Amino acid sequence: MRERIGEIEEEVTKLEAGIAECERALQTFVSAEETARLTALIKTHQQDLASLMQEWEEASAVIEGA
Repeated sequence: MRERIGEIEEEVTKLEAGIAECERALQTFVSAEETARLTALIKTHQQDLASLMQEWEEASAVIEGA
């Protein structure tokens, strides 16, 4: 379980970096299509991040209860 928590933390770091990268890219307008693509990518990353955070909280609770 501790190993999975470590994996989740790595994935969270990557997703947060991906969100930040997309947000930086949105600061420079390229095209409406690119803006839509980046916005959708941010939304996907945020959803994935929320799922991972929930999994992390559940795994942490299991470890604390053990």
